[in-house]
Amino acid sequence: MTHSGGLAQPEARAAGHLLAVLDERDNGTLVRAVCDLALTNRDASAQDEVRYDRVLAWVITRIAEIIIEPLEWGPPEPEGYQLSFRTLDGRAVDFVDASPAVQCVVRALAAELADDIDTVRAVLDDADHAPTSLRADILLESLALLDRLLDARLRHATEE
Repeated sequence: MTHSGGLAQPEARAAGHLLAVLDERDNGTLVRAVCDLALTNRDASAQDEVRYDRVLAWVITRIAEIIIEPLEWGPPEPEGYQLSFRTLDGRAVDFVDASPAVQCVVRALAAELADDIDTVRAVLDDADHAPTSLRADILLESLALLDRLLDARLRHATEE
């Protein structure tokens, strides 16, 4: 988590709040909060201001960290790791027909996992300049994925 003087940065606090609302299944509050964030000024530069681009980047980074964490116990120089998504019954997921929001999240996540900072920035910049409704959908998709991964990690930890 990003910290400054022991306090979580605004994007971490905002994402945490959105995750809590998502976890409570309060869809009306979640949609309003995400839409409000999607409407924020892209050009705002105040350090403590909550901005869409910063929250989305924080969420994508956390998703990548959760995926990478178990790999840290693997071989010291993992070669040939490949990112793929599968359904619970093992079928590969093809994102060709996925919504633009899902495709954006997957592209950003794949670039983050590959340490391709230029592509991450480009994908997140495209998301930041998308129409407001798409911006909201992208953030909702990324939050939903992060929530599922956190739940899975928690279930796995309690099973051990």
